[in-house]
Amino acid sequence: MPGMVVFGRRWGIASDDLVFPGCFELLLRVIWWIGTMILFTYHKGHFGCNGGGVLHTYLVGLLVVLGLINLSLCAIVYVSAQGTITNPGARRSMPALVYLRALLYIPELVWACLGAVWVSDNSQGCDPATVGGVITAVVTRWEPLQIFFYCTNHTLGIGWYGIVTV
Repeated sequence: MPGMVVFGRRWGIASDDLVFPGCFELLLRVIWWIGTMILFTYHKGHFGCNGGGVLHTYLVGLLVVLGLINLSLCAIVYVSAQGTITNPGARRSMPALVYLRALLYIPELVWACLGAVWVSDNSQGCDPATVGGVITAVVTRWEPLQIFFYCTNHTLGIGWYGIVTV
């Protein structure tokens, strides 16, 4: 199977190699979405602390962004599982789905920044479990972004992930 060409580079992985990584990320994101939904419904959308309005906006935005990411991951897993080695035509839309998933990193980054600002400025007087949940969401948000940018912008163009410049 030839490697995908995405972001002007030929990847060492093909379009059918994204099933299991996509399923794993989808599992983690669904658990994260459920945890955020539990936090939001526990407070019933009303946060009686300093910066409660920002927290409400943050959690609603986080639920929407995670929902969109989950939908894109479902599409990536589904399309990646289609076709055969001799018939890769069913996966021809995979680069577009990878681009869509990459575009979703932008609102993910914005929401991570919003969460960091809320924790640093407006979290006084809030439930410690709520503050801990937001800190966990912010910290876990940065790791996939770092991996994505390292893998796509590595200066040597090739590494353990098998991306080479086209």
